[in-house]
Amino acid sequence: MNRLNSHRFFFGCAVAATIAAPWWLGCSDKGGGTSNTPEAGPLPPGPDAGPLPPADSSPPPDSATCGKLPPTGLGQIIAPRADGSELGQGAALTLDKKGRPIFAYLDHPPSQTSTLYVVRWNDCTGAWYPPAKVDSAIPGDVIAIATDATDGRIGIAYTKVVHLVSLPNVNDTIAQFVALSSDDGATFTSARVSKHKAETNAAEGDINNVNRPAIALDGGKTFLAYNQTDQGCGNSCHDATVLATSGASGYTYAIVPDTSDTEHGGTLNTRGFPVGLAIDSAGKPGVVAHLEPATGYNSAAVYWRPGQANYTLILDTNSVQNDLGAATLAYDGTKPRVVTRIQRGAIGAVTDYTLVFSASDDGTTWAAPVPLPQTAHIPASEKILARNGGVAVLAGGPTVIRSTNLTTFTQSDLSIAQGSVSVTGVFGSDGKLWVGFEGTSPVVPDALGGVVLYREP
Repeated sequence: MNRLNSHRFFFGCAVAATIAAPWWLGCSDKGGGTSNTPEAGPLPPGPDAGPLPPADSSPPPDSATCGKLPPTGLGQIIAPRADGSELGQGAALTLDKKGRPIFAYLDHPPSQTSTLYVVRWNDCTGAWYPPAKVDSAIPGDVIAIATDATDGRIGIAYTKVVHLVSLPNVNDTIAQFVALSSDDGATFTSARVSKHKAETNAAEGDINNVNRPAIALDGGKTFLAYNQTDQGCGNSCHDATVLATSGASGYTYAIVPDTSDTEHGGTLNTRGFPVGLAIDSAGKPGVVAHLEPATGYNSAAVYWRPGQANYTLILDTNSVQNDLGAATLAYDGTKPRVVTRIQRGAIGAVTDYTLVFSASDDGTTWAAPVPLPQTAHIPASEKILARNGGVAVLAGGPTVIRSTNLTTFTQSDLSIAQGSVSVTGVFGSDGKLWVGFEGTSPVVPDALGGVVLYREP
Protein backbone atom coordinates (compact mmCIF):
# COMPACT_ATOMS: atom_id res chain seq x y z
CA MET A 1 0.00 0.00 0.00
CA ASN A 2 1.07 3.56 -0.67
CA ARG A 3 1.52 5.30 2.68
CA LEU A 4 2.06 8.99 3.36
CA ASN A 5 4.20 8.46 6.45
CA SER A 6 5.53 5.42 8.27
CA HIS A 7 4.51 6.88 11.62
CA ARG A 8 0.82 6.55 10.69
CA PHE A 9 -1.31 9.34 11.29
CA PHE A 10 -0.30 14.02 17.54
CA PHE A 11 12.05 22.90 15.54
CA GLY A 12 13.14 25.84 15.91
CA CYS A 13 11.62 29.12 16.95
CA ALA A 14 10.07 31.38 14.34
CA VAL A 15 8.39 34.72 14.15
CA ALA A 16 4.62 34.97 14.15
CA ALA A 17 2.86 34.69 10.82
CA THR A 18 -0.43 36.23 9.75
CA ILE A 19 -3.02 34.10 8.04
CA ALA A 20 -3.98 35.23 4.57
CA ALA A 21 -7.35 36.77 3.81
CA PRO A 22 -10.38 34.48 4.07
CA TRP A 23 -11.36 32.75 0.86
CA TRP A 24 -14.47 34.80 0.35
CA LEU A 25 -12.38 38.02 0.08
CA GLY A 26 -10.60 36.75 -3.00
CA CYS A 27 -6.94 35.98 -3.68
CA SER A 28 -4.35 36.38 -6.38
CA ASP A 29 -3.30 33.69 -8.82
CA LYS A 30 0.23 33.75 -7.47
CA GLY A 31 1.60 30.99 -5.25
CA GLY A 32 2.75 31.36 -1.67
CA GLY A 33 -0.64 32.03 -0.11
CA THR A 34 -0.69 35.75 -0.90
CA SER A 35 -3.83 37.78 -1.44
CA ASN A 36 -4.79 40.80 -3.50
CA THR A 37 -6.74 42.14 -0.53
CA PRO A 38 -5.34 43.43 2.78
CA GLU A 39 -4.18 40.67 5.10
CA ALA A 40 -6.86 39.36 7.44
CA GLY A 41 -6.45 38.11 10.98
CA PRO A 42 -7.46 34.70 12.29
CA LEU A 43 -10.89 33.34 11.54
CA PRO A 44 -13.50 34.93 13.78
CA PRO A 45 -15.03 32.83 16.54
CA GLY A 46 -18.26 32.26 14.66
CA PRO A 47 -21.28 30.02 15.28
CA ASP A 48 -22.15 27.03 13.14
CA ALA A 49 -21.23 28.05 9.62
CA GLY A 50 -23.28 25.31 7.99
CA PRO A 51 -21.96 22.97 5.30
CA LEU A 52 -18.50 23.64 3.98
CA PRO A 53 -17.94 24.48 0.31
CA PRO A 54 -17.51 21.44 -1.96
CA ALA A 55 -14.18 19.68 -1.64
CA ASP A 56 -11.55 20.63 -4.19
CA SER A 57 -10.28 17.07 -4.52
CA SER A 58 -8.90 17.55 -8.03
CA PRO A 59 -6.48 20.35 -9.00
CA PRO A 60 -7.62 22.71 -11.75
CA PRO A 61 -5.78 22.75 -15.11
CA ASP A 62 -3.81 25.85 -14.07
CA SER A 63 -1.80 24.32 -11.23
CA ALA A 64 -0.20 27.69 -10.49
CA THR A 65 -3.42 28.79 -8.80
CA CYS A 66 -3.43 25.88 -6.31
CA GLY A 67 -0.98 24.06 -4.10
CA LYS A 68 -0.58 27.02 -1.74
CA LEU A 69 0.31 26.13 1.85
CA PRO A 70 -0.08 28.18 5.03
CA PRO A 71 2.89 30.43 5.81
CA THR A 72 5.75 28.87 7.72
CA GLY A 73 6.13 29.81 11.36
CA LEU A 74 3.25 30.53 13.70
CA GLY A 75 -0.24 31.56 12.66
CA GLN A 76 -3.45 32.05 14.66
CA ILE A 77 -6.17 29.96 13.00
CA ILE A 78 -9.02 30.39 15.48
CA ALA A 79 -9.06 33.40 17.81
CA PRO A 80 -9.89 32.91 21.50
CA ARG A 81 -12.97 34.39 23.08
CA ALA A 82 -13.05 36.70 26.09
CA ASP A 83 -16.52 35.80 27.40
CA GLY A 84 -15.58 32.79 29.53
CA SER A 85 -16.20 30.22 26.81
CA GLU A 86 -13.30 28.19 25.47
CA LEU A 87 -13.11 28.12 21.67
CA GLY A 88 -10.43 25.80 20.32
CA GLN A 89 -10.37 23.28 23.14
CA GLY A 90 -8.65 19.96 22.40
CA ALA A 91 -7.29 21.14 19.04
CA ALA A 92 -6.26 18.17 16.87
CA LEU A 93 -4.43 18.39 13.52
CA THR A 94 -3.98 16.13 10.51
CA LEU A 95 -3.03 16.57 6.85
CA ASP A 96 -5.37 15.37 4.13
CA LYS A 97 -4.28 13.20 1.20
CA LYS A 98 -2.95 16.28 -0.64
CA GLY A 99 -0.99 17.53 2.35
CA ARG A 100 -3.44 20.25 3.36
CA PRO A 101 -4.05 20.87 7.08
CA ILE A 102 -7.37 20.26 8.80
CA PHE A 103 -8.12 20.98 12.46
CA ALA A 104 -10.78 19.53 14.71
CA TYR A 105 -11.56 21.49 17.87
CA LEU A 106 -14.26 22.11 20.48
CA ASP A 107 -16.36 25.15 21.34
CA HIS A 108 -16.93 24.88 25.09
CA PRO A 109 -19.38 27.37 26.65
CA PRO A 110 -19.25 27.70 30.46
CA SER A 111 -21.05 24.88 32.32
CA GLN A 112 -22.17 23.22 29.07
CA THR A 113 -21.08 20.36 26.86
CA SER A 114 -19.05 21.23 23.78
CA THR A 115 -19.66 21.39 20.04
CA LEU A 116 -17.19 19.84 17.60
CA TYR A 117 -16.00 21.89 14.62
CA VAL A 118 -13.54 21.42 11.78
CA VAL A 119 -11.63 24.05 9.84
CA ARG A 120 -9.65 23.14 6.74
CA TRP A 121 -7.27 24.81 4.32
CA ASN A 122 -8.12 25.90 0.77
CA ASP A 123 -4.88 25.51 -1.21
CA CYS A 124 -6.29 27.40 -4.20
CA THR A 125 -7.24 30.62 -2.38
CA GLY A 126 -4.46 30.23 0.17
CA ALA A 127 -6.84 30.73 3.10
CA TRP A 128 -8.97 28.81 5.59
CA TYR A 129 -12.52 27.75 4.89
CA PRO A 130 -15.06 28.89 7.49
CA PRO A 131 -15.42 26.50 10.46
CA ALA A 132 -18.15 23.88 10.10
CA LYS A 133 -20.05 22.01 12.81
CA VAL A 134 -19.64 18.22 13.05
CA ASP A 135 -21.52 17.26 16.25
CA SER A 136 -22.60 18.49 19.68
CA ALA A 137 -23.22 17.29 23.27
CA ILE A 138 -19.55 16.45 23.73
CA PRO A 139 -18.16 16.17 27.28
CA GLY A 140 -14.51 16.38 28.25
CA ASP A 141 -11.69 17.96 26.30
CA VAL A 142 -10.02 15.13 24.35
CA ILE A 143 -10.62 14.55 20.64
CA ALA A 144 -8.38 12.92 18.02
CA ILE A 145 -8.07 13.12 14.24
CA ALA A 146 -6.23 11.02 11.65
CA THR A 147 -5.99 10.40 7.90
CA ASP A 148 -5.96 7.06 6.09
CA ALA A 149 -2.93 7.28 3.81
CA THR A 150 -4.31 4.56 1.55
CA ASP A 151 -7.72 6.03 0.68
CA GLY A 152 -7.65 9.60 2.04
CA ARG A 153 -10.47 9.19 4.57
CA ILE A 154 -10.35 11.51 7.56
CA GLY A 155 -11.64 10.37 10.94
CA ILE A 156 -12.37 12.21 14.18
CA ALA A 157 -12.74 10.35 17.49
CA TYR A 158 -14.76 12.00 20.25
CA THR A 159 -17.14 11.22 23.09
CA LYS A 160 -20.79 12.23 23.18
CA VAL A 161 -23.59 12.29 25.75
CA VAL A 162 -26.42 9.96 24.66
CA HIS A 163 -29.52 8.53 26.32
CA LEU A 164 -29.77 4.77 25.89
CA VAL A 165 -32.42 3.91 28.48
CA SER A 166 -36.12 4.49 29.03
CA LEU A 167 -38.02 5.31 32.19
CA PRO A 168 -37.70 4.60 35.03
CA ASN A 169 -33.97 4.66 34.13
CA VAL A 170 -32.92 8.26 33.60
CA ASN A 171 -29.13 8.40 33.43
CA ASP A 172 -27.23 9.53 30.35
CA THR A 173 -24.23 7.64 28.98
CA ILE A 174 -20.95 8.99 27.60
CA ALA A 175 -20.34 7.01 24.42
CA GLN A 176 -17.55 6.73 21.86
CA PHE A 177 -18.29 8.26 18.46
CA VAL A 178 -16.42 8.58 15.20
CA ALA A 179 -17.01 11.06 12.38
CA LEU A 180 -15.68 10.03 8.98
CA SER A 181 -15.13 12.04 5.79
CA SER A 182 -14.40 10.76 2.29
CA ASP A 183 -14.25 14.20 0.66
CA ASP A 184 -11.17 15.74 2.31
CA GLY A 185 -13.10 17.01 5.32
CA ALA A 186 -15.87 18.84 3.46
CA THR A 187 -18.55 16.67 5.08
CA PHE A 188 -18.55 14.15 7.92
CA THR A 189 -20.85 11.29 8.89
CA SER A 190 -20.97 10.41 12.59
CA ALA A 191 -21.82 7.12 14.29
CA ARG A 192 -21.62 5.59 17.75
CA VAL A 193 -18.95 2.92 18.16
CA SER A 194 -18.93 1.86 21.84
CA LYS A 195 -21.35 -0.73 23.24
CA HIS A 196 -23.00 -0.22 26.63
CA LYS A 197 -24.56 -3.18 28.44
CA ALA A 198 -27.27 -2.63 31.02
CA GLU A 199 -27.06 -4.00 34.55
CA THR A 200 -28.95 -7.10 33.37
CA ASN A 201 -26.43 -7.58 30.50
CA ALA A 202 -29.49 -7.99 28.28
CA ALA A 203 -29.60 -4.57 26.63
CA GLU A 204 -27.70 -1.36 26.48
CA GLY A 205 -28.06 0.83 29.53
CA ASP A 206 -26.69 3.78 31.45
CA ILE A 207 -23.29 2.39 32.44
CA ASN A 208 -19.90 1.86 30.78
CA ASN A 209 -18.95 5.49 30.15
CA VAL A 210 -15.92 6.01 27.91
CA ASN A 211 -13.13 8.59 27.85
CA ARG A 212 -9.81 9.60 26.27
CA PRO A 213 -10.25 8.34 22.68
CA ALA A 214 -7.49 7.77 20.14
CA ILE A 215 -7.91 7.05 16.42
CA ALA A 216 -5.93 5.61 13.51
CA LEU A 217 -6.99 4.75 9.96
CA ASP A 218 -5.34 2.45 7.44
CA GLY A 219 -6.30 0.28 4.48
CA GLY A 220 -9.92 1.40 4.61
CA LYS A 221 -10.26 0.36 8.26
CA THR A 222 -10.92 2.56 11.26
CA PHE A 223 -9.32 1.82 14.63
CA LEU A 224 -10.45 3.45 17.87
CA ALA A 225 -8.97 2.97 21.32
CA TYR A 226 -10.65 4.28 24.46
CA ASN A 227 -11.09 3.64 28.17
CA GLN A 228 -14.41 2.16 29.26
CA THR A 229 -15.72 1.61 32.77
CA ASP A 230 -16.86 -1.68 34.31
CA GLN A 231 -17.40 -3.67 31.09
CA GLY A 232 -21.02 -4.54 31.93
CA CYS A 233 -20.59 -6.59 35.10
CA GLY A 234 -20.77 -4.04 37.91
CA ASN A 235 -18.33 -4.40 40.79
CA SER A 236 -17.12 -7.84 39.69
CA CYS A 237 -14.88 -6.45 36.97
CA HIS A 238 -12.86 -3.34 36.18
CA ASP A 239 -12.19 -0.46 33.87
CA ALA A 240 -10.44 -1.45 30.66
CA THR A 241 -8.93 -0.17 27.45
CA VAL A 242 -10.89 -1.19 24.35
CA LEU A 243 -9.71 -1.41 20.74
CA ALA A 244 -12.57 -1.20 18.24
CA THR A 245 -11.83 -2.20 14.63
CA SER A 246 -14.20 -1.56 11.72
CA GLY A 247 -15.19 -4.35 9.36
CA ALA A 248 -17.75 -5.27 6.73
CA SER A 249 -20.37 -6.11 9.37
CA GLY A 250 -19.55 -3.37 11.86
CA TYR A 251 -17.01 -2.98 14.63
CA THR A 252 -15.31 -5.77 16.52
CA TYR A 253 -14.01 -5.17 20.04
CA ALA A 254 -10.99 -6.37 21.97
CA ILE A 255 -9.95 -5.54 25.53
CA VAL A 256 -6.28 -5.10 26.35
CA PRO A 257 -5.68 -8.27 28.42
CA ASP A 258 -3.83 -8.48 31.71
CA THR A 259 -4.22 -12.16 32.53
CA SER A 260 -0.79 -12.74 34.02
CA ASP A 261 -0.32 -9.55 36.02
CA THR A 262 -0.99 -10.55 39.60
CA GLU A 263 0.80 -7.54 41.08
CA HIS A 264 -1.28 -4.91 39.35
CA GLY A 265 -4.55 -6.66 40.02
CA GLY A 266 -5.89 -6.34 36.50
CA THR A 267 -7.13 -2.76 36.77
CA LEU A 268 -6.60 -0.66 33.65
CA ASN A 269 -6.81 3.11 33.40
CA THR A 270 -8.96 3.76 36.46
CA ARG A 271 -8.03 7.45 36.30
CA GLY A 272 -8.76 7.77 32.61
CA PHE A 273 -5.21 8.32 31.42
CA PRO A 274 -4.96 8.96 27.65
CA VAL A 275 -4.34 5.91 25.45
CA GLY A 276 -1.69 5.55 22.75
CA LEU A 277 -2.74 4.09 19.37
CA ALA A 278 -0.84 3.88 16.07
CA ILE A 279 -0.52 1.76 12.91
CA ASP A 280 2.83 0.39 11.72
CA SER A 281 4.09 0.33 8.14
CA ALA A 282 2.56 -3.13 7.68
CA GLY A 283 -0.89 -1.80 8.56
CA LYS A 284 -1.07 -3.44 12.01
CA PRO A 285 -2.32 -1.52 15.07
CA GLY A 286 -0.72 -1.27 18.50
CA VAL A 287 -1.98 0.14 21.80
CA VAL A 288 -0.20 1.58 24.83
CA ALA A 289 -2.20 1.84 28.06
CA HIS A 290 -1.67 2.33 31.78
CA LEU A 291 -2.19 -0.40 34.36
CA GLU A 292 -2.78 0.38 38.00
CA PRO A 293 -2.53 -1.96 40.99
CA ALA A 294 -5.43 -2.97 43.19
CA THR A 295 -3.28 -1.82 46.13
CA GLY A 296 -0.10 0.21 46.35
CA TYR A 297 1.35 2.63 43.82
CA ASN A 298 3.36 0.60 41.32
CA SER A 299 1.47 1.39 38.11
CA ALA A 300 2.80 0.53 34.66
CA ALA A 301 2.79 1.41 30.97
CA VAL A 302 2.01 -1.61 28.79
CA TYR A 303 2.09 -2.38 25.05
CA TRP A 304 -0.38 -4.70 23.32
CA ARG A 305 -1.31 -5.81 19.78
CA PRO A 306 -4.49 -7.60 18.68
CA GLY A 307 -4.10 -11.36 18.88
CA GLN A 308 -1.68 -11.29 21.79
CA ALA A 309 -2.86 -13.12 24.91
CA ASN A 310 -1.21 -10.61 27.18
CA TYR A 311 0.49 -7.24 27.13
CA THR A 312 4.23 -6.49 27.21
CA LEU A 313 5.49 -4.40 30.11
CA ILE A 314 7.29 -1.24 28.94
CA LEU A 315 8.12 0.16 32.37
CA ASP A 316 6.59 0.57 35.80
CA THR A 317 6.69 3.46 38.27
CA ASN A 318 9.00 1.79 40.79
CA SER A 319 6.24 2.13 43.43
CA VAL A 320 6.09 5.92 42.95
CA GLN A 321 2.56 7.34 43.03
CA ASN A 322 1.31 8.78 39.72
CA ASP A 323 -1.75 11.02 39.67
CA LEU A 324 -1.21 12.12 36.08
CA GLY A 325 -0.47 9.80 33.22
CA ALA A 326 -0.59 9.54 29.46
CA ALA A 327 0.77 7.45 26.63
CA THR A 328 1.50 8.21 23.00
CA LEU A 329 2.72 5.68 20.42
CA ALA A 330 4.34 5.93 17.00
CA TYR A 331 6.04 3.45 14.67
CA ASP A 332 9.24 3.90 12.75
CA GLY A 333 8.41 1.28 10.16
CA THR A 334 7.40 -1.60 12.42
CA LYS A 335 9.43 -0.49 15.46
CA PRO A 336 7.33 1.00 18.30
CA ARG A 337 8.34 4.25 19.99
CA VAL A 338 6.55 5.42 23.14
CA VAL A 339 6.45 8.47 25.36
CA THR A 340 4.74 8.18 28.74
CA ARG A 341 3.97 10.77 31.36
CA ILE A 342 5.16 8.64 34.22
CA GLN A 343 7.21 9.28 37.37
CA ARG A 344 9.38 6.54 38.85
CA GLY A 345 11.99 8.38 40.92
CA ALA A 346 15.54 8.86 39.69
CA ILE A 347 16.44 7.41 36.29
CA GLY A 348 20.20 7.20 36.45
CA ALA A 349 21.39 10.62 37.60
CA VAL A 350 18.24 12.40 36.38
CA THR A 351 15.64 13.28 39.00
CA ASP A 352 13.85 16.22 37.35
CA TYR A 353 11.76 15.06 34.39
CA THR A 354 8.14 14.84 33.26
CA LEU A 355 8.19 12.61 30.18
CA VAL A 356 9.92 9.27 29.61
CA PHE A 357 10.87 7.81 26.21
CA SER A 358 10.95 4.07 25.50
CA ALA A 359 11.96 2.24 22.31
CA SER A 360 11.71 -1.33 21.06
CA ASP A 361 12.60 -3.12 17.85
CA ASP A 362 10.03 -5.89 18.26
CA GLY A 363 7.52 -4.69 20.85
CA THR A 364 8.65 -7.37 23.30
CA THR A 365 12.04 -6.18 24.53
CA TRP A 366 12.18 -2.52 25.53
CA ALA A 367 15.33 -0.49 26.00
CA ALA A 368 15.99 1.22 29.32
CA PRO A 369 13.70 4.27 29.71
CA VAL A 370 15.18 7.66 28.85
CA PRO A 371 14.03 10.73 30.84
CA LEU A 372 13.33 13.62 28.49
CA PRO A 373 14.58 17.15 29.15
CA GLN A 374 12.52 19.02 31.70
CA THR A 375 11.24 22.51 30.97
CA ALA A 376 9.71 25.05 33.30
CA HIS A 377 6.21 24.44 31.95
CA ILE A 378 5.00 21.24 30.32
CA PRO A 379 1.20 20.99 30.51
CA ALA A 380 -0.26 17.51 30.39
CA SER A 381 -0.22 17.06 26.63
CA GLU A 382 2.18 15.18 24.39
CA LYS A 383 2.52 13.32 21.10
CA ILE A 384 5.38 11.34 19.59
CA LEU A 385 6.24 11.15 15.90
CA ALA A 386 8.82 8.74 14.46
CA ARG A 387 10.66 8.92 11.14
CA ASN A 388 13.91 7.64 9.60
CA GLY A 389 15.43 6.38 12.83
CA GLY A 390 14.64 9.49 14.86
CA VAL A 391 11.75 10.87 16.87
CA ALA A 392 10.11 14.21 17.59
CA VAL A 393 8.11 14.58 20.79
CA LEU A 394 5.57 17.40 20.83
CA ALA A 395 4.80 18.49 24.38
CA GLY A 396 2.84 21.17 26.13
CA GLY A 397 4.41 24.58 26.14
CA PRO A 398 4.54 24.09 23.18
CA THR A 399 7.89 22.30 23.25
CA VAL A 400 9.52 20.04 20.67
CA ILE A 401 12.04 17.44 21.86
CA ARG A 402 14.07 15.74 19.12
CA SER A 403 16.49 12.86 18.82
CA THR A 404 18.24 11.25 15.86
CA ASN A 405 19.78 8.40 17.87
CA LEU A 406 17.05 7.68 20.49
CA THR A 407 19.57 8.42 23.23
CA THR A 408 20.43 12.11 23.12
CA PHE A 409 17.56 14.61 23.09
CA THR A 410 17.46 18.32 22.45
CA GLN A 411 14.52 20.66 22.91
CA SER A 412 13.20 23.95 21.63
CA ASP A 413 10.05 25.90 22.31
CA LEU A 414 7.93 28.53 20.65
CA SER A 415 8.63 31.30 23.11
CA ILE A 416 6.20 33.74 21.51
CA ALA A 417 3.30 31.30 21.79
CA GLN A 418 0.94 31.04 24.72
CA GLY A 419 1.46 27.85 26.75
CA SER A 420 -0.54 25.16 24.97
CA VAL A 421 -3.35 23.22 26.61
CA SER A 422 -3.24 20.52 23.95
CA VAL A 423 -0.57 19.81 21.36
CA THR A 424 -0.78 17.81 18.17
CA GLY A 425 1.22 17.39 14.99
CA VAL A 426 2.36 15.38 12.01
CA PHE A 427 5.29 15.09 9.62
CA GLY A 428 4.66 16.39 6.12
CA SER A 429 5.75 14.38 3.08
CA ASP A 430 8.96 16.46 3.05
CA GLY A 431 9.80 15.50 6.64
CA LYS A 432 8.94 18.95 8.00
CA LEU A 433 6.88 19.29 11.16
CA TRP A 434 3.37 20.64 11.34
CA VAL A 435 2.38 21.41 14.95
CA GLY A 436 -0.99 22.54 16.23
CA PHE A 437 -2.14 23.52 19.68
CA GLU A 438 -4.81 25.28 21.66
CA GLY A 439 -3.39 28.70 22.52
CA THR A 440 -2.42 32.08 21.09
CA SER A 441 0.46 33.57 19.14
CA PRO A 442 1.62 36.19 19.83
CA VAL A 443 0.77 35.66 23.48
CA VAL A 444 -2.57 36.98 24.69
CA PRO A 445 -2.29 37.05 28.48
CA ASP A 446 -4.92 34.94 30.25
CA ALA A 447 -6.52 33.95 26.94
CA LEU A 448 -8.82 30.94 27.03
CA GLY A 449 -8.80 28.85 23.88
CA GLY A 450 -7.66 29.68 20.37
CA VAL A 451 -6.04 27.43 17.75
CA VAL A 452 -2.49 27.96 16.45
CA LEU A 453 -0.60 26.27 13.62
CA TYR A 454 3.19 26.10 13.39
CA ARG A 455 4.69 25.00 10.05
CA GLU A 456 8.39 24.26 10.09
CA PRO A 457 10.37 26.25 7.50
